[in-house]
Amino acid sequence: MSLKEIQNVLALIYTDKEFRNTFFNEPENTGVSNELTIAEINILKELPQERLNFFATSLQSKRLNQVIKLLPFTHKFLGKKFIDLFISFSSTYNPTGIKKHQDDAIKFSEYLQSVSESPVIAEISRYEAIYLKAWHYPQRIIIGRFYYPVDQIIKYNNLEPKKQKLTIIFWYRFFKQDKLKTFKLI
Repeated sequence: MSLKEIQNVLALIYTDKEFRNTFFNEPENTGVSNELTIAEINILKELPQERLNFFATSLQSKRLNQVIKLLPFTHKFLGKKFIDLFISFSSTYNPTGIKKHQDDAIKFSEYLQSVSESPVIAEISRYEAIYLKAWHYPQRIIIGRFYYPVDQIIKYNNLEPKKQKLTIIFWYRFFKQDKLKTFKLI
């Protein structure tokens, strides 16, 4: 038995709904294709499917709550759609590494760029993602170009700006330990 293969398959069962369904519908084929022995497949087959589904849902809820904290304005402006879009997104991406929550939020923002019906909401999401990159990563300067005055939209809670207005925002710090500062060009 290889503990690593079992852990990899178990992680997929927890995080990938399609894989989970495939495994429980065809455990032998799925297990063998993932380099499990018959004994390992039998161990995983015995796991209660309803408990695995419950655990998988709780992991997804934890991810959702962390992303809501990191993209609060996107969540505010999207409302319930945020949750539906995140559920759709989370089945296609699993974050890895040390900064999983930040990476999850940034990738979700990128996903929103491609599916959002509102260019203003897409811009707000991109604004928050760039801010996250500036805050959590070691770059000393990050520049964002926006076609709407996103900072004003957020400040005044107005999703319908009168017109597009090119806005360039710089996030910068002179030293790694400095507080993040912003500068805006209109």
